Amino acid sequence: MNIENNILDFWGSSGESMLSFSILTLFKIPFFFLILGNILLVILLYLRVKILADTFSSPAGKPIKLLLKAYIVTTIIVSLIAVLLIILA
Repeated sequence: MNIENNILDFWGSSGESMLSFSILTLFKIPFFFLILGNILLVILLYLRVKILADTFSSPAGKPIKLLLKAYIVTTIIVSLIAVLLIILA
């Protein structure tokens, strides 16, 4: 038992539970769902544009697909940054 206490003291813990719950955690959860919903919306938008571009042939199909792929990459990067900021807050 003494060895375990020494190890816990070395790592800065007193043997109590390290898990804590605060009201701030409740405010973070909806933001995770909003970010997840935003990513799912982007995926649905991609599928919709892909189906429409494949169904109707037009010369503007390729630039629209390229623009949509840039939007997807931007959304995912911004979403990851937002999740990082939520976790750090």
